[in-house]
Amino acid sequence: MKRMIVLALTVGVFLSFSTEAHATLALCFNCGELHFGALVRCKQCFFQPDMANQDLWILFSDHFFSPDTLAKFGTNIKKIRIVCPDFDEGLWIFLQYIVDNYPEIIDRETFRLPPEYQERVPLILKKVNLTVFPLEGRQ
Repeated sequence: MKRMIVLALTVGVFLSFSTEAHATLALCFNCGELHFGALVRCKQCFFQPDMANQDLWILFSDHFFSPDTLAKFGTNIKKIRIVCPDFDEGLWIFLQYIVDNYPEIIDRETFRLPPEYQERVPLILKKVNLTVFPLEGRQ
């Protein structure tokens, strides 16, 4: 039997998805590659998503976006990593890019950069040529 779950993200977005079993294609926030399992270690870079941010890892999976959209987000993460190898700072840069360009994903009214990133993130975003593209939902 299929169940529907409503997922309330800490960033203020409410989403629903089916719990029907299938292998989840997910975006690695460390290397930008796609891998199976939003909550499992990336086979490319060995990044292990933490459970504290599991809603975010699941959000950027094929539960919500097409593989093509996830791959485009991955390309942008790779561009960020070139100028910013620090994972935490790179994640905040990516999230600010999402808020600026896709407010339907993360509500800009509830999103706040931590104080230590408020100066650098906008400066780095100006340097990196991140692609903005139409979103494709899950298929």
